[in-house]
Amino acid sequence: MQNRIPTKVYECLALKRPMLIQKNLAWEQYLGTFPFRSAFFIDYDDPEAARQIYPHLRNQRFYHRAGQIEGIHWEEEEDKLIGLFEKLMKV
Repeated sequence: MQNRIPTKVYECLALKRPMLIQKNLAWEQYLGTFPFRSAFFIDYDDPEAARQIYPHLRNQRFYHRAGQIEGIHWEEEEDKLIGLFEKLMKV
């Protein structure tokens, strides 16, 4: 489960909504592939972490120069999924 990315992350990316996410190396690496800031990562078990990050939230520019985000919309994934279903139906 550690390396899986929650659907909510893709939804926030598509809607260009800032995210406050539990620290997770796989998620940080994935979101780090985009050329813009989309999230802050904190340890949910550390209340002080939330207090420390709060001042930065107001001044941070999220999705700066994001434009169209590739690889997260249905139109880009549709052919892959349909192809998979067609392949499975032939088996």
